[in-house]
Amino acid sequence: RHVVHGGIIASMLDEIMGRGGLYLLKRLVMTKSLTLDFLSPVGVGEELMVEGKVLERVDDRNAVMAGTLYNASGHAAARAQGQFKLFTVDALRRRGGMDDHNLVAIGKLLQSL
Repeated sequence: RHVVHGGIIASMLDEIMGRGGLYLLKRLVMTKSLTLDFLSPVGVGEELMVEGKVLERVDDRNAVMAGTLYNASGHAAARAQGQFKLFTVDALRRRGGMDDHNLVAIGKLLQSL
């Protein structure tokens, strides 16, 4: 059986935590730090589920989030926790961090949530 590389698992968990910032906090996020625990191997082609949640909104610009990746049996195969920087669309626009077309689209998405 082929096993999924840990970097792929880390990316999945980082992505779900980032989506948590978007959907739960209504903010764009950037990862400041990420800690992972690999609990069991994940097979290539195995059906997986990832779950993200906000553990703490430290202040207007920082949050702590967690993510868990579950294997096909429903058991946790990996866990992550991260520190995230929070941004509004206007703050990212001022920094020049993204082109205006994408910022407008993201702004509309955030308003619809």
